[in-house]
Amino acid sequence: MYTLTFVAAIEEGRAIYDNIRKFIRYILSCNIGEILVMFLTSLLGLPLPLISIQRLILKN
Repeated sequence: MYTLTFVAAIEEGRAIYDNIRKFIRYILSCNIGEILVMFLTSLLGLPLPLISIQRLILKN
């Protein structure tokens, strides 16, 4: 009886883990432009191109 419960829990855990990975991949692919701009400006020592409120507006 407990074996079936453990198997179901493992299957559900794997499904949740896969969904988290898919969500992170989606978020990163949607925001890759913003990530690159912020990374390159900090790498080159330039001032930040976007202030916090602008980054929040881009998320919507």
